[in-house]
Amino acid sequence: MTKTRMKTKNNSSDKRSRLLWLLIPASAVLLAVLLNSFVILSAIVPSVSMADTLEKGSVLVASRLAYVNSSPKHGDVIIFSHPDIDERYVVKRVIAVGGDVVEIREGRVYLNDSSLPLEEDYVKEYSEDCMEKLTVPEGCLFVLGDNRRESVDSRYLSNRFVRIDDVYAKAIFTLLPHIKKLY
Repeated sequence: MTKTRMKTKNNSSDKRSRLLWLLIPASAVLLAVLLNSFVILSAIVPSVSMADTLEKGSVLVASRLAYVNSSPKHGDVIIFSHPDIDERYVVKRVIAVGGDVVEIREGRVYLNDSSLPLEEDYVKEYSEDCMEKLTVPEGCLFVLGDNRRESVDSRYLSNRFVRIDDVYAKAIFTLLPHIKKLY
């Protein structure tokens, strides 16, 4: 009788052990899904519009929580959607926020009637574009790609502005082809 009792204890112990081994990977998958749904966003950079900052095909990791208690700021690289662009995720840099006056002369950006162009170390080659002064509506952003010669951005869209409500996340770093911090 003692052997039967021990055998039953071992069986239930084995079942519990197997169940725990199944719970570990299941918990990891659940945690990954929750993190990707509510905390982080990973996206592949769809074009060369952000070169040299971001390469086409780079895996970008972004924070979905960055704008919970704040709004995008000048210089932030954001991931958003826009009705004029067919990509699921669009990646651009915030140049102007609600209330700002933005103008482009000979490819250089001027904010809020400044006589000096915006300092943009991330731009390697400027375009020759000009754009009349625009005031960015509250709750909206004016965005440009860092590769000004190859970017479809607020200069060319029929609706020039990105609504803050359409921003998914703030880009933090690239994971592939190499790890690169953006801020």
